[in-house]
Amino acid sequence: MIKLLFEGFFMVLPTGGFCSNISHPVSAEIPVQAIASPISACLRRVGNEVFTEAASPIKEKGEGRIVSIKEVVRQILENIQQKRQQGKPVIIFIAGPSASGKSALTSSLQQEGLIFQSVKTDHFLKSFSELSMLPQNQGLPVSAWPIVHGHEDSFNRDTADNLLQAISTGCSFNYSVPAEYREGVMVGGYLRGERDINGPSRLIKVPVCDTYLIEGICTPHLMQGREENHIFVQLDCDFNETVKRRAGRGHDGAIPAEERKKEDFGQYQAFQNAIDRLDQIVKPDIHLDSSGMSEGNFYQKDVAVSLPLKRVSNLVIPPQKSALF
Repeated sequence: MIKLLFEGFFMVLPTGGFCSNISHPVSAEIPVQAIASPISACLRRVGNEVFTEAASPIKEKGEGRIVSIKEVVRQILENIQQKRQQGKPVIIFIAGPSASGKSALTSSLQQEGLIFQSVKTDHFLKSFSELSMLPQNQGLPVSAWPIVHGHEDSFNRDTADNLLQAISTGCSFNYSVPAEYREGVMVGGYLRGERDINGPSRLIKVPVCDTYLIEGICTPHLMQGREENHIFVQLDCDFNETVKRRAGRGHDGAIPAEERKKEDFGQYQAFQNAIDRLDQIVKPDIHLDSSGMSEGNFYQKDVAVSLPLKRVSNLVIPPQKSALF
């Protein structure tokens, strides 16, 4: 029997298997990268320190299966049950590029009978006219703008943050959005439509609820850390497929197709950049890809969860000649 001393406690490993020849103390000369363990523990060297982490079988990123939207809804409902805490609302974040399946998933949750308050982060997006006035965008065609929808500076951050603070602490929240849409606005050399920020507004009321669903292109910027009552659903979709899906929506028909595709790609890339940064601090609970899927289906990616490392002291490991290395 082998004892590994962790911070304040022992882990007992049975002899036999990979542990049977442990006899040499750890030193900087022994290139320990990882030791596969049949008892769901592994060791890893970080600099001159040795740590342990969970090593239960985890598939490589990208492996997964095809699931129906009903199965995804079932998983979300299961997550809600697991993460429900007294006195705290469950907040579901659904993040995905335009035309990736966010609205379809939200509708399916409603059809399943889940009672929740929906918050569309598109309400917080700045208009094209507002974006065109930003110093970084001035004088450039929309397809060349460094700040487009999906960028961290493309929405009203204060309103979004205030809403999150309110609902997280059991309070209601009200905010205003333009009530009218206007066509024929010249921005970036083309006529386009946008919400009329100079016209009348309407009040959006977000009452107190025990479950909220937040979705939209700027959702990644609202998740700065993982809370125990948060559920993060990430939707991926190939850019060319999002273009095909958006083509039927008839938006901004006066813009040439190739130019509109460039604009869409700028927005798509801004969202992907935000997701890539978020991925470094928060992993999704449910990771889906709608690329190439028929309506009502997703490809579900397995999520590899990194657990905290624990420092190991007084550890002995096999000599370098072992086949394990």
